[in-house]
Amino acid sequence: MHCRALPDEEKTFVGLMRSCRSARLVERHHGVLGLCSYLGARPYSIAPRLGAVLAELARHTNAPDPIPATIRTALADFRRTHQDDWQNHRDELTEEELDLLADLTSPPSYCA
Repeated sequence: MHCRALPDEEKTFVGLMRSCRSARLVERHHGVLGLCSYLGARPYSIAPRLGAVLAELARHTNAPDPIPATIRTALADFRRTHQDDWQNHRDELTEEELDLLADLTSPPSYCA
């Protein structure tokens, strides 16, 4: 996606979002893997559809294995590749996107 190797990125993105909502676990994992690769396609910049990707991935954090592990790995890589220039990246995100990213990357609280 980053190198524009796909003939129609929008069509691919819509297909991945549709796959994420499938009832079949394999198809859902396919969509999640695709969205995770979308996050990784721009390792040192912010993707244009980051909010939509984060919102969709958040819907699958409680899905059956291996989906949550895939999401955790992709988000850890995202944080790692963006931490050096995080001050500038943070300015590119909306407040909702920052909240969603914080919810997805922070460990669960066991005190609640």
